[in-house]
Amino acid sequence: MVLLRIESATIWYEQNVLASMELGERYVRNIVALGYSEKFAVDHTTMLREVKNRVGYLDSVYFAIDYFISKMIEIHSVTHSGQNKASDFLSLLRHFSMEASGATKQGILSEIQSYLPSSMAADRCVLDEHSTAMVPYQKSFEYLTLIRNSLHNNGFANKAMNNLVIGPFEYKGIVKNQSLQCLGISNLVVLIMQMVNCIELLCEQSAAEVPALQSDPHMEFMKNQLGFYP
Repeated sequence: MVLLRIESATIWYEQNVLASMELGERYVRNIVALGYSEKFAVDHTTMLREVKNRVGYLDSVYFAIDYFISKMIEIHSVTHSGQNKASDFLSLLRHFSMEASGATKQGILSEIQSYLPSSMAADRCVLDEHSTAMVPYQKSFEYLTLIRNSLHNNGFANKAMNNLVIGPFEYKGIVKNQSLQCLGISNLVVLIMQMVNCIELLCEQSAAEVPALQSDPHMEFMKNQLGFYP
């Protein structure tokens, strides 16, 4: 279910981007009609609207991941401190002996290359990576959490973190109370992809430990209200 939520959020984000492109001129006219300058209207349509779209997308994805983690902790009676989301996720990984699990930088970029359409074949070389350094799932979640929190703090980091470079995707210069430079959608997608891979592995581990079907009261309520799982 968590993967369906992530997929749905991704589809909605894509549709919002397409709508912004196709209806851009109309948006500008409507904003100007409200008394704003044309420059403000253009900036709002091309930049501020995308920021809003991206914040909404990351919020939806992050909520789905966070909810999944909390339910897994509940189902498997995982001992956790509740100190913060990153520590809870680490407790879940430790429960399944996955605290060191992750993917190599080379593996991450190879996976991205496999998803590229044939029209982008000439750009594959940008994603060439020979480093076999491991990027743990825990680290990916920490960076995703940092970026998510920053979007609710005017784009400023709430703590310092070491640099992380995965081919052309850079998470660098992260200093507490300073503006982040890694808020691009491509940076987000790399981390989200890592979390999707991790969730799939956790589900496999969970099913082996608790094979009985688990019922989520919240999701069942939403299905009864909507007629489908959201």
